[in-house]
Amino acid sequence: MRIAVYAIALNEVLHVTRFLETCAAADEIIVCDTGSTDGTVEALRAGGATVHSISIRPWRFDVARNASLSLVPPDIDVCIALDIDEVLVPGWRDEIEARWVAGTTTRGHYMYVFSHLPDGSPDDEFWQDKIHARHGYTWRHACHEAVFPDLRTVERHLDFKHLRIDHWPDRKKSRSQYLPLLEFCVQEDPYNARDAFTLGREYFYYGKYDMAELELRRYFALPKGAWPEQRITANTIMARCREQAGDNAGALRWYRAATEVAPKTRHPWVTLAAALYRFGEWQECYEAARRALALSDKPIANMDNRKSGRIDPHDLAAISAWHKEDFAAALRHAEIALEADPNSARLAYNVRLMGARSGRVDEYEPGGP
Repeated sequence: MRIAVYAIALNEVLHVTRFLETCAAADEIIVCDTGSTDGTVEALRAGGATVHSISIRPWRFDVARNASLSLVPPDIDVCIALDIDEVLVPGWRDEIEARWVAGTTTRGHYMYVFSHLPDGSPDDEFWQDKIHARHGYTWRHACHEAVFPDLRTVERHLDFKHLRIDHWPDRKKSRSQYLPLLEFCVQEDPYNARDAFTLGREYFYYGKYDMAELELRRYFALPKGAWPEQRITANTIMARCREQAGDNAGALRWYRAATEVAPKTRHPWVTLAAALYRFGEWQECYEAARRALALSDKPIANMDNRKSGRIDPHDLAAISAWHKEDFAAALRHAEIALEADPNSARLAYNVRLMGARSGRVDEYEPGGP
């Protein structure tokens, strides 16, 4: 089996050594450089990568990705699309060779771990699918591009349970071109629900809340915006826009709508419970937290679960139960939350306080964080 890693690059010299180390087991490493001036090309070539210099004017990511893919040798069985600031975890080749059936498997799904945090710790995780067969695939969308099968390609998917790619982006690198590119995407194809959603999300990230609501309302009206995880995120962003406007009632309507899209998906229930906590709606907060706890906490396929993924529903259930004066339930959930985060002084204090209210006076210490 022959495996190739292919990528595009622009001024990524700080990440080259790590990138080449993570790709060392590949048969081919092909990089299309789009105009680096910091030594990226020289460092890649010195490390054994095949580097092609390309010029994409006006810039769009999909054209650059397709140029890189076109330079992958035709006898390659498996292609891995990787960015220079991404890392394949050790053992990735063994996992692919053990499960990929050349000539049959066409697409591989893997866990993608993303971080924007200063200490580099994981910020989010979700399923990604940029491992694919050499032939029958094309990149589309000028920004936030994705790889799509040819209409004649019969896809056969495979989930890699032990293959992971980590993304540790350079937090100092400008990504200011994303917003105008996404606006161009919508101009280019105004009926594309994916682009409408992505532009609305980008407006939200930039603090343009009115524009985010306007674009996401347009997204909801489009006929092909039916991907549940995407609609959950769109509802959640609408809720956050309403919250930014001080419209808590309107925000809750959108948070609740997110849970209705896929009632058996956990993270919208966590997000709703957290909002109800902020608004002091204790009964519904407790019910939403309990709904979340009844569902599996599995990785998902969207890009907006970073905050909800770091919230423990047991913590929310404990606090809301306390305000409802259900002290036994509050203590039970607080103890479970503390087990998950034993170094939290706040959770430890909550357990002592709730234990005292439930009759465990000997464990209560006045004061605390």
